[in-house]
Amino acid sequence: MSGVWLFNNVNGVMRLVDRSEAMEGGRHGSGGRRK
Repeated sequence: MSGVWLFNNVNGVMRLVDRSEAMEGGRHGSGGRRK
């Protein structure tokens, strides 16, 4: 059970980091819609 939760948690964290990095890079390019 905890193994599955950990896997899902890591997946969510990676997705959040990916989105965060995308926002950081997009801010200078063509991603000024989020903030």
